[in-house]
Amino acid sequence: MPTLRELAVEAIGGYNKWNMDAIMAYRDETCVHEILPKSLQQPTRNNTEYRAYFAAQLPLFEKFHVIVSDVFEDVAQNRVAVWCSSTAETPIGPYKNEYVMMFYFDGEGKKVVKIKEFVDSAGSKWFFGKLEKKLAEGKL
Repeated sequence: MPTLRELAVEAIGGYNKWNMDAIMAYRDETCVHEILPKSLQQPTRNNTEYRAYFAAQLPLFEKFHVIVSDVFEDVAQNRVAVWCSSTAETPIGPYKNEYVMMFYFDGEGKKVVKIKEFVDSAGSKWFFGKLEKKLAEGKL
């Protein structure tokens, strides 16, 4: 059976496949995903909501690649934190961001029941603000 660390890194790998089924594969049906910090005012999303939210972004990014920098594992609490960064190409130019993704696993350590994704808030606000403006103007 894979370790929590291995499962978390595999879950991150789903984003490298840039495919919703791969991204969602490690989640329990009750999983919720929260994007932090709270100043970004993102709602906590269940699987259905996250799938709809993220699927809308897939066509806007090409060559999306995540690099894992470090992994912190808390076996006693079934939790793993992964520090990573990503790059991609987009219609408005290069994308890059940095994250800490915290995975909370079920009691058996097989499925993710909660994800807290802490993003570079300054970079996210700037990039997604620019992207949303271009979309609103019909320029993408």
